[in-house]
Amino acid sequence: MRVSDNWGKLTVDEGGCLVSNSFKFLRITAKGFKIDKNHVYGEGWHLILNNDWELVAVEENYFVRKLMP
Repeated sequence: MRVSDNWGKLTVDEGGCLVSNSFKFLRITAKGFKIDKNHVYGEGWHLILNNDWELVAVEENYFVRKLMP
């Protein structure tokens, strides 16, 4: 699965991806993921974030959001 939007590009090669009915939310298993600048990756997937976007932890979940000025 490949998804792209204003925030960047997500590619899921293994393990699957859940997509909400509204297409506003994607969920992947991100246990043990790694971050290298704007490249976030884990087993079977990788995410390239565009400039001005970041990965934010909220409790046990992570969300992508636009950087605050």
